[in-house]
Amino acid sequence: FPSHDTPDIFPDPFGQVQLSSIAHEQNVYVTGSGRLNKLEPRGYGKSMRTCHGALWAILKGVQNFVVLCCDSTEKADGLLKTILNAVSGNEKLLGCFPELYAFHKLAGNPHRGQYQTYQGKKTEISIRGDTIIFPKIPGVLSSEAIIMARPFKKTRGANVNGRRPTVVLLDDIQSSEEAISATSVQKNPKTLYSDIAFLGSRKRQVAIINNATIIAPDDFAHSLSSNRAFVTVRYKMVESLPENMELWQQYNSIRSTYDESKPGDEIRAKEAALKFYEAN
Repeated sequence: FPSHDTPDIFPDPFGQVQLSSIAHEQNVYVTGSGRLNKLEPRGYGKSMRTCHGALWAILKGVQNFVVLCCDSTEKADGLLKTILNAVSGNEKLLGCFPELYAFHKLAGNPHRGQYQTYQGKKTEISIRGDTIIFPKIPGVLSSEAIIMARPFKKTRGANVNGRRPTVVLLDDIQSSEEAISATSVQKNPKTLYSDIAFLGSRKRQVAIINNATIIAPDDFAHSLSSNRAFVTVRYKMVESLPENMELWQQYNSIRSTYDESKPGDEIRAKEAALKFYEAN
């Protein structure tokens, strides 16, 4: 979804890095195959884009069972809540996909789902635990689709009524502590290759997207970049340094020159540095 449709989440337009990242991810969704390792700096909105990318794939009907994996139950709950907020409270999204009215009608009470009907038949909409099941509505692309969110290490055997995932998204599945632990660095690839890679059905291999930031040398994300089974795309925090470093030295001097004995003088210096930045 364009950033201007979700101003509360993405207040600024996407830059070239985000647009490129979205294009790579979208290709996996549309083709339903592939192994993608996307390495981005912190603060680039990849977790939110991951959630909305999964939702886009479901609503457009290019995927019908997406699993989101992260490093903890708490974060998994947060990712699922982000998606739930979008389907049940975003009026612009409702305007594009009227079938989401089924979620709006629940009014925050998932227990109402068991009584909900459409044209006399139950929609079987469900919001339970770590799983959202979209309403069963004839002719709708997202009918009976599934989005699940789980901790990375607890995703083995994920299925709903015999249905198996078609795409798995790994969103920063390693913590900072795990990134510097030799034991964890060895365990995470094992979980990926022995558990996650076998989540698909016998007829269809599951597609995998890994969204991560390299935390330490040879951590999970770094080691995955050397695996040719995965296509790795990298995005830098700084593409290139400025040619005129003298201006930045002046900026730094203005920014760091303040009187510590004067309350609020640091804020004055920060504002002065901002004006210098805008002027140059």
